[in-house]
Amino acid sequence: MAETLTRVKPVLSDDEENSGLGEFTDTKTSNRVTKEVTPPIAPGWARRQRPRSSGGAQLPRFTVPDDGEEIIIKFLDDMSFAPLYQHWLQNSEGRRAYVCAGLEDCPLCARGHTPKAADHFNIVLLGEKPELKVWIASPDPSAAIEERAESKRTSPINKPGLYFAVSKKKGTNGFFSYSVDPVKEDELHEDWGVEPLTSQQLAQFNKDKFDSSAIRIHTIAELTEAAKKYLED
Repeated sequence: MAETLTRVKPVLSDDEENSGLGEFTDTKTSNRVTKEVTPPIAPGWARRQRPRSSGGAQLPRFTVPDDGEEIIIKFLDDMSFAPLYQHWLQNSEGRRAYVCAGLEDCPLCARGHTPKAADHFNIVLLGEKPELKVWIASPDPSAAIEERAESKRTSPINKPGLYFAVSKKKGTNGFFSYSVDPVKEDELHEDWGVEPLTSQQLAQFNKDKFDSSAIRIHTIAELTEAAKKYLED
């Protein structure tokens, strides 16, 4: 069922300029247009679909620490709210992401450029003050998350009382491997030094979480221009 969503002109932060993140809706009432829309990207897993949409938003992005530190999180959804394929292109200011329009339509794919999967997850980062974050997971962590999502013991990954300890470690091949290990609610205080979310906190985070309307849609013309600019030199 379509839901009422508010879309406004987004603003790009300086921190996200080179990260491939583009635009995001905010809740200011000026220049606002409200209409009935259906989010353009269906929840799921990126490797199983190639949605015709363009991602990147000024989202509160979660990054797994590089030093092996374990971080406690809670998933708010049972799967990715925006499964995307992104083309990463190098420009004078760094790397920029363009989301694939699908193998049959994408001008970047037509020029032989290979996109990478990126699954977007709403999570709460636990700590002294829990925070709503978006984990934009590349294929390696996404595979670990999907394994948990499909396991009888940890499915759905957002079920009540279930949290996860996440970490990553660099292997001898130079690539990171990711761990996504289940943690029970009654283990949080004694074993991890954090408190579980209250029902009120959880309700507020679920109210504030993101959906695919946070993703700005690129046009085929924009992808064509990017292909000409970066792939025909």
